[in-house]
Amino acid sequence: MGAKDPLGGAEALAEAIVERLSGRGGSRGDEAGSIAPAGIAVEGELADAEDLAAAQGVVHPAGGVLEDAKRPDLVGEPVRRRLGVLNGDTEQDEQSGPDGGNARSVDLHGGALDPLDQRPHGLTVADDCASLGTMAVSTHQISLPTRGDGDVVDLTEKVQRLVEELDVREGQALAFVRGSTAAITTMEHEPGGVQDLREMLERLIPSEGEYEHNRLNHDTNSHAHQRASVVGPSEAVPVVDGRLALGTWQQLVLIDFDDRPRERTVMVQVLS
Repeated sequence: MGAKDPLGGAEALAEAIVERLSGRGGSRGDEAGSIAPAGIAVEGELADAEDLAAAQGVVHPAGGVLEDAKRPDLVGEPVRRRLGVLNGDTEQDEQSGPDGGNARSVDLHGGALDPLDQRPHGLTVADDCASLGTMAVSTHQISLPTRGDGDVVDLTEKVQRLVEELDVREGQALAFVRGSTAAITTMEHEPGGVQDLREMLERLIPSEGEYEHNRLNHDTNSHAHQRASVVGPSEAVPVVDGRLALGTWQQLVLIDFDDRPRERTVMVQVLS
């Protein structure tokens, strides 16, 4: 007797589900409903995923019914991806069956079927999460004065010192500035680069102009709000071997765009 071919039934079932969802598989007025090839009734847009797995013999590569098959959200394209038949692109391993023929096995977890779902054969999402263990998050606050008007302050040493004090070898450092007129980015922090950045932002978003924010609020710093929005309030930097993974000429900086001196608060979270 030939080897069981789980892909053949899976392909037919996935096609039936897609036809049902696209309206090609008959109407809901059918007395018996739309019936998938294995005899699994497709009611509305969902099939009984647990029966689907049992009837089709969809098994975890390491043995047992695939847990993902019990999730009701895996319909349409997700079902086709999990069954390994998305657009007909399947991962096939040629193996010799009991009768000397070739039996096909489907990698239900990754391969070329889903670039965002690249896991070793036989591993589930739960396995991936378990392998991560517990992630520690340490939150700190840095307060510093600025002169405003495009003042650029180098944060690199302060954040690096935090990483060292926490003895983090591998992880990530996130710096976020509170307020809507300041920003955080990376740049080469030297006089020429700072001057070029200021002049570029002045050309793009002039400090003087007809701004609705200023008119409606009797204010003078709309340009500071706009510049901060363009640059953004935060940066995340990987930590590798206990060091911020910045380039040789790359520093983590705070830029204060407000039109007056300010006391700024930077929140730093170190993940490890």
